[in-house]
Amino acid sequence: MLPDTHGTPRPVEVSATVECPKDWSVGVRRVGYVPMRHHNFEATPEESDGFEQIPGFVPDPLFEEERIVLAANETHAFWISVRPKRALPPGIHRLTIKLLTEEKLLRAHIRSR
Repeated sequence: MLPDTHGTPRPVEVSATVECPKDWSVGVRRVGYVPMRHHNFEATPEESDGFEQIPGFVPDPLFEEERIVLAANETHAFWISVRPKRALPPGIHRLTIKLLTEEKLLRAHIRSR
């Protein structure tokens, strides 16, 4: 969230990108949320995921979008799928995930074997 000229938080666009070896397949999708009114099965609270958070919104659909406009006090998620080439040699391979806003860049380096 970035402040406007009066110091009030304003919506900001966030985008996600992935840099990886050129012959890898990468997909970035925005996670959507759906309302869940109640648990629809019989289970004890200890066996139920999200027991104290439902009713509410839960993640479910994935949208073919790499950007979202976030309002004040919101968080959101992106789902990143990476498929290395078939004949991947053993070793450490570098991926760079970037979350970009209008003024800020966050980089995360991930190594996989």
